Amino acid sequence: MTMKAKLIGGFALVILLVSFSALTSVSELGRLNDRLRHLVEISSRRELLAARIQQYMLALHRDEKNMILAASDVDMTTYAAQMDAMGDTLAQELARLKAMVSEEDASHVNAFETAFHDFKQIATQVRESRQRNTNQRAFALSAGTGRTLSVRGEIMLKVITRRHEQELSRLTRLADVAASRVLLGAHIVQDLLRMQRVEKNIILETTLERRKPHEEVRQRATSNIEEAIKQLDLGATLEEEALLATFKRTFQVFRDLSTEVASTALLADTPADLAAARELSVGRGQEAYDRAEAALKELADFNNMAHSTAVTAADQAAVRTLLTARMLQDFIALQRAEKDAILATSTDDMAQYTVETQTLDNALRDKLRTFMGLATPKDTRELEAFRSTYEEWLANNQQVRALSLENSNAVAQRLSGTQGQQAFEAAMAAMDTIAATTARAMHRDKDESQRSYAAARRLTLFILASSVLVGLGIALWISLGISQGVRTMVGVAKQIANGEIDQRIAYRSGDEVGMLATEFNLMIAHLSDLVRQVQHSGLQVTSSAIQLADAGKQLETMMSAQVLATQDVVATAAEIAATSQALVRTMRDVTVVSEDTAKAAASGQTELTHMETTMRHMEDATRTIAMRLGVINERAATITSVVTTITKVADQTNLLSLNAAIEAERAGEYGRGFAVVAREIRRLADQTAVATLDIEHMVKEMTAAVSAGVLGMDQFAQAVRQGVEDVRTVGGQLAQIIDQVQALTPRFDAVNTGMQTQAQRAQQISEAMQQLSDAAQHTAASLHESAKAIAQLTNAAQGLHDGISRFKVQA
Repeated sequence: MTMKAKLIGGFALVILLVSFSALTSVSELGRLNDRLRHLVEISSRRELLAARIQQYMLALHRDEKNMILAASDVDMTTYAAQMDAMGDTLAQELARLKAMVSEEDASHVNAFETAFHDFKQIATQVRESRQRNTNQRAFALSAGTGRTLSVRGEIMLKVITRRHEQELSRLTRLADVAASRVLLGAHIVQDLLRMQRVEKNIILETTLERRKPHEEVRQRATSNIEEAIKQLDLGATLEEEALLATFKRTFQVFRDLSTEVASTALLADTPADLAAARELSVGRGQEAYDRAEAALKELADFNNMAHSTAVTAADQAAVRTLLTARMLQDFIALQRAEKDAILATSTDDMAQYTVETQTLDNALRDKLRTFMGLATPKDTRELEAFRSTYEEWLANNQQVRALSLENSNAVAQRLSGTQGQQAFEAAMAAMDTIAATTARAMHRDKDESQRSYAAARRLTLFILASSVLVGLGIALWISLGISQGVRTMVGVAKQIANGEIDQRIAYRSGDEVGMLATEFNLMIAHLSDLVRQVQHSGLQVTSSAIQLADAGKQLETMMSAQVLATQDVVATAAEIAATSQALVRTMRDVTVVSEDTAKAAASGQTELTHMETTMRHMEDATRTIAMRLGVINERAATITSVVTTITKVADQTNLLSLNAAIEAERAGEYGRGFAVVAREIRRLADQTAVATLDIEHMVKEMTAAVSAGVLGMDQFAQAVRQGVEDVRTVGGQLAQIIDQVQALTPRFDAVNTGMQTQAQRAQQISEAMQQLSDAAQHTAASLHESAKAIAQLTNAAQGLHDGISRFKVQA
């Protein structure tokens, strides 16, 4: 009987046992499933009814809250009808639940019925309180008549506020325009003063170049004034136009006289011309300036007054705008307090909002009285209309607060939130208890089902265990037949692994294990023949490899010595060649340097000759400069005496002007013109004295600088003479150096030629030795590779011998 037949029979028996076990288990589990389905259906229906009743209770509670918060009577009636319908539906579901509950749950259902009855009674009271709806009536009164009056009052205040905001914007623009005109007037004053000042400076300057910058300043000031007048013409009032025309007329006269004075002073060639310009400036020019200044002062005063008036009006408009805005703010706050009173749920909150309303009313009336003191006639009419509307709104507000105090909505909310909430929670708690009891019953059914399932599982496990034991017995019987032959072959394999190849398996059987033993004996015979052949070949290879290794080592030693010797010779030849090349380059550089040195020395000698000539010219120029500085020093002394004379004249002129002023004072009215002339003469004398002091100071500085320059030029001339002598000495020495350097050049050429020849020969020797060294290295490398190959062959032969020696075969 083969192993295949044995295995098929054993597996068939095991399958029969397992099939019997499965059929038994399925039958028991089906019975358990039917019972569990019935229990789950009953419990689920009770759970569903309890959940629906809880849902209806929540819906009743929600409709009650919606009825309390309803915005209209229609909505409130709708929610009341929904509560009645939901209550009837809940009673029907409760009757169905009572028919299904156990005795244990009957008491909980009775408790729920009692709590639900209390909830319905409280809901009826809530509905009655809500239907009175005083809060909604208060809200309707506030949102109707109160809203109309408040909107009307807000519109009135907003109209007043908007008009005063526009007035404030207009007055602010007028104030800005007035400020800009005041600023233009200030600029005109500055430019007018600048014109008079630069006119005096033009007269006092002594040259045309110094007068021209002042004339440019005068012309710019004139242009600035004319441009400012054009800007003032734009938007001027009738009164301002008259003042502006007066200033333009007087300024034109002053401008023409100033131009005439400046032209005369610019073209003046003699003191008489300057005196004429000065007389015109202090005479008619001063009178024209005074008239223009007076006209400008009147115009500036008018603009300052206009600016002040505009600023004051803008401030008053800002105050009125702020008062109306704050009145509107208080009015809106009163409306907010009214809405808070409607929504309040306690008497304390209502009292607080009443106090707040009174406070806001007093504040608004105070602002209204303040505004009436600042109001225009149009404001007064509008404010009286607002006051009337406000009084009507206050009367409506008192009615709203009276309805809010009754607070029937709050009573309904309080009933719903206290007693109604308690009844609702009691009913929900009873229903929660019923649901919990149902859940516990489901758990008991579940536990019983689990116990039945455990018994069925134990029976199934017993049948399966019996089937497994039978299968194991069959498998053991088959495995004993297989293991006996396998153990015999394992023992023979271990002996072969230890090297004893000549073995035979003594096992006779008609199954697959017997066939395996026969083929195993045939494999052992072939393996014994192969081991004998390998042992013989390994001995021959090992002997040949040892002989080749000895010969290669001797040849490699000889070539290594030859390579080292050749490398030493190559290194020495390379050093000789490198040294020769370096010497050749050095000699070439020395030759070039010597030639460049000779050329540079020759060029330096030529430059020294030119330098000597230049130094002699510098010596002559130094003498000339010293002579001219001496002349300048003498002229400076002459200038000092002239300055002294001018100072004396200025002092006498100052004294003369003082005497003239005294005489003019004595003459009284007739000497006024002479006094002006005396004042101008005295001012001119003062300026002359100041200028003379400046000139004297500059002349002294110039004299000191010239003296220092003369001394420095003398020292420089001495240094130049010494430099000429030094250049002459250096020129002689440089000529000797040039001769010696030129004699060295041919000698350097001869040495350079010899070094080049020696370098070429050394290079040839180095190249020949390098070729010899390369050949020796290639030979040594080849021998080294041969030695490595021989060593590998030796190792392979030794490894083969070691491996084969483990096997013991008969000769």
